[in-house]
Amino acid sequence: MAAAKMRDPAREDEWIADMLRNIALIRSIAGPRRLDDFLVDDVAQKAVKMCLIEISEAAGRLTLDLQQRHPMLPWRAIEDLRNAYTHAYHDINPRLMWQTATVSLTALEAALMEEQEKQA
Repeated sequence: MAAAKMRDPAREDEWIADMLRNIALIRSIAGPRRLDDFLVDDVAQKAVKMCLIEISEAAGRLTLDLQQRHPMLPWRAIEDLRNAYTHAYHDINPRLMWQTATVSLTALEAALMEEQEKQA
């Protein structure tokens, strides 16, 4: 029952905006850096990791209807990232985080922007 409360459709625009803000933050942190610079920048890695945790948490609050409109996205994996980044933080591969930050967020960002436009 708690999961149903978390997926409150009345707040969906809030979760979408939050996810897009975090994607923009990730782009501002990782975008100007090269991979080699990111790998030695603990502050940038921690900042990107926190943004990814918040994206993951918000993804779990989106309605199932929204997720079903975008079946090409790996919603379960996006939601599960929070647990990995929170509980297995010492095992996170910074190269994989870089890949997520610089490439993998593109499809999610496009879907969220599409949803945000529908709500406007």
